[in-house]
Amino acid sequence: MPENDSHGEMIYLIREYFNFTHDTAFLKSKNPNVIKAVSYIEYLIAQNSTDHFINGNDSVRACFGLVTESISHEGYSAKPMHSYWDDFFTMKGLKDAVEIQKILGENSSYERLKK
Repeated sequence: MPENDSHGEMIYLIREYFNFTHDTAFLKSKNPNVIKAVSYIEYLIAQNSTDHFINGNDSVRACFGLVTESISHEGYSAKPMHSYWDDFFTMKGLKDAVEIQKILGENSSYERLKK
């Protein structure tokens, strides 16, 4: 069962390492991983961005555009459920991914991720 907080956490960690070291070579070497993590995050968000989530009841609509259910906390292992913890790190990771593209001068991926 997936834990959906790790993708954003990885991006955040890469950005934090750069913040302390200013090692642009490291940041550039990890950028393919950042882009892949963003692609997977987009896949997770797309699963909860369907008509089912737009037209569902209040509980279903509340999950529209968020990442899918997971077991990101040990207490959830019996039944995967939605976790705002996952969404926090998703948002933080996406924000950091945009900033990484800007730092590296990756204009096309910067513009795409910024949207």
